[in-house]
Amino acid sequence: MTPEHAHLVLVHLPIVGLLAAAVPLAWGVLRTDRTATTLGLALAALFALATPLVVASGDGAEDRLEHGQGPLALDPAGQRWLEVHEERAEAGAVVLYVAAGLLAASLGVLGKMRHPALPRGLGAGGLAVCALSFATLAWVAEAGGKIRHPELREGSSVASTPRADDDD
Repeated sequence: MTPEHAHLVLVHLPIVGLLAAAVPLAWGVLRTDRTATTLGLALAALFALATPLVVASGDGAEDRLEHGQGPLALDPAGQRWLEVHEERAEAGAVVLYVAAGLLAASLGVLGKMRHPALPRGLGAGGLAVCALSFATLAWVAEAGGKIRHPELREGSSVASTPRADDDD
């Protein structure tokens, strides 16, 4: 498996995992269900912790694409979107690492304390963390898709390059 293929497979772990974790978290909030909240927090933390795998595979793919020849060669706009994607991914990784820490801490608090309102509050916090993380990942993925897909680039199906302010 090439680094590009590994990255395309692994990048879906935190995206789909955070969405899946939102289901038991939402149930836990609606029903004040400690078990559902625990499951949701654990799933969300686990999938957020997949970030190092995604980053490592992305680094390998970036090395090959940056200087690629033949089928790996990128057009100038694709090269620029690769840079934008890398910059966004660095920021996104920080968000996911903080999210994993918050989710794991919430899981620890839920395991130690027995206050009846705790599952609802921690579940709601977990949902908020998942939503923020998912929005961040969508922002990163938006640039990633434009590396190889000119039809996703703004304007038309012709290659367009991002403006200098697109990477922030």
